[in-house]
Amino acid sequence: MANWVVVTTRDNYEISREKGLIGVSEAQREAMESLSIGDRLIFYISREQIGRINLHSRVSSFAATGNVVGDMFESTEKIWFCIGKHDFPFRRQVQITQGKLLVKVSTILNSLSFLASASTKRWGGFFLRSLRRVSDEDYETIEAMM
Repeated sequence: MANWVVVTTRDNYEISREKGLIGVSEAQREAMESLSIGDRLIFYISREQIGRINLHSRVSSFAATGNVVGDMFESTEKIWFCIGKHDFPFRRQVQITQGKLLVKVSTILNSLSFLASASTKRWGGFFLRSLRRVSDEDYETIEAMM
């Protein structure tokens, strides 16, 4: 069993929660193939909406946990908000449990080993990919804060 951070926007997170699905682009296909049924997920909300990049749209928080419950499949059905013609065709069924609190990454920055080498101003680079693997310890630290 592995632990993964799923990076998304709030609008697309709500769709994922409603549909019980996560999806990635071709660039993240390999990472999606690495997931297994039973893997644990932490949902990180980067900003309110895809394409909107300004200080007021940043969320930068962990919002939920989940588990992978289905095998990867490919679909071109438009589900999520996206820029351009890509609609995250590589998908998996997931079960999502909403956290009680949003956990701002800046408040636990020093407690996470995957951000240990990041400065307080440069931790955002970790969240530029849709799926990132994290340790059991980091997963449990984030989960306990929610």
